[in-house]
Amino acid sequence: AVQKRYPWVTQFQAWNEANHRSQPTYKKPKRAAMAFDLMKTDCKTCVVTAPSVLDDGQKTINYIKAFDKAAKHKVTIWSLHNHIDANRGRLGNKSTTKLILRHTHGQLWFTETGGIYNRWIPKSNGTLKHIKQYNPKNAKRAIKNIFKLARLSSRVKRVYYYNWFAPKPKKPRWDSALFSFTGKPRPLFST
Repeated sequence: AVQKRYPWVTQFQAWNEANHRSQPTYKKPKRAAMAFDLMKTDCKTCVVTAPSVLDDGQKTINYIKAFDKAAKHKVTIWSLHNHIDANRGRLGNKSTTKLILRHTHGQLWFTETGGIYNRWIPKSNGTLKHIKQYNPKNAKRAIKNIFKLARLSSRVKRVYYYNWFAPKPKKPRWDSALFSFTGKPRPLFST
């Protein structure tokens, strides 16, 4: 149905953040492999990446190994959301990015990455708590880290930044935007 309605869309990611606890594929890499195989079988001319995974060190490696073992189709493009590596300065051998490169073959795409500019999370009493480590200065450093991580290997072929425009709320749950809500470029944009 998707192919029929949107015939110009030929690139797909099998699942978004398959190893996140909110997903039905969490701790079930075989289920993620089923989705990947179905997409690869149904659209032989499409580019289909493995499900994206969050950068959670060895847990991520264990997940993708189990996924790869269960998948019937060969994975040629791996998909990573490496916000933690970039924002916490986990570079080189300490990064999940490097671990994935070590344990896989084929291309690696950063299908979601960014420098977190502002972040508020809900507390148990219903109020919001500001996460102070996420600020403009650290976001700029994180953007530089994204490029350092991309240079770890020529196998890193694409980097998709999340996201371009800031959310409207003054206390956003997530803001890694390069432009303000009104469209004005932030200093991050020139990094």
